[in-house]
Amino acid sequence: MFQSFDVTSTPQYGRERAEALRAGFDALGIDGFLVPRADEYQGEYVPASAERLSWLTGFTGSAGVALVMRHQAVVFVDGRYVTQLAGHVDGSVFTCGDLVGEPPHLWLANHAPKGFRLGIDPWLHTGAEVR
Repeated sequence: MFQSFDVTSTPQYGRERAEALRAGFDALGIDGFLVPRADEYQGEYVPASAERLSWLTGFTGSAGVALVMRHQAVVFVDGRYVTQLAGHVDGSVFTCGDLVGEPPHLWLANHAPKGFRLGIDPWLHTGAEVR
């Protein structure tokens, strides 16, 4: 494993990719979907083939999660990445969320409508995250 500074994702595809994700919501019976920067092993290093968050949003930081809903999308990052996020994602598609102060589960509790159905890939979340 080595560090590379090659740009592997850009924000220009964010709108198209978020819309493609939303297109599957009805078939899945969900109102939103979480896309973490994680793979099935929950390790610190995510292989290029598992960079889902980067592929979807353009954000390449080492900590974050996107919440894509029918009419809104939020990328949650901690304070280290607020400036980077602004340059990596399309601000007309994704807004910035606070991964520490109001992580996705609290954001949903405060902002999601009653009956909101969240989709996740169970391979990419720990049991604690799901609870």
